[in-house]
Order: sequence, then C-alpha cells, then structure tokens
Amino acid sequence: MTVNPGLSLRHTGLVRILGLVLLLAIPSIGCSAGDSRYGEEVRNNFLVACQYEGDASSCGRALSCIEENLSQDEYEYEESLMLLTGGPSDRMADVMARCISDLD
Repeated sequence: MTVNPGLSLRHTGLVRILGLVLLLAIPSIGCSAGDSRYGEEVRNNFLVACQYEGDASSCGRALSCIEENLSQDEYEYEESLMLLTGGPSDRMADVMARCISDLD
C-alpha cells in the first residue's frame, strides 16, 4: 500500500483537531438515551469547538460519522480515556481516521 506523504500529514493534523474537539466537549457529556444521536449540548459543544479549526459543513459531517460509529456512552468513555492518557485510543484513532477519510 502506497501512502501519499502530503495526505498523511493532512490527516494527522485533522486527527489532532478532532482529538482537541473531543477534549473540549468533555464538560458537556451527560447520560445517553441509547440512540445514535448525541444530546443537543454534546452536539453543540462538538460543533462549536470543531469550527475553531474547520468549516461548519465538515464539522457536521465529522460529528455524524462519529455518531454512526460510537454510541454516546462509548464517546464519553473515549473522551475520558483521552483525558487520562493525553491521546486517542487505537479505537478512537481508527474512528477519527475513518471519519476524516469520509470528508475527502
């Protein structure tokens, strides 16, 4: 598999941005009703934090993709883990990479 170095660097930056967005959204996390859409406060905080580095359309699509891949409970767990370890888990990095590739 051939990797385009420019593409890899761009995706690395986007993964860092999504990681930062996850960290900024932590205070808003609440209980999940179990459906695939996150609570309004979680969604709003994600979108506001994401739009510091990206456009509204890309941030909305990234959030929708994350919602499709992680329940709100799983998202909360991954955020907590990221705070504790200083970086995303392998699972979260995979989800973020998948969601970023969907934006291209």
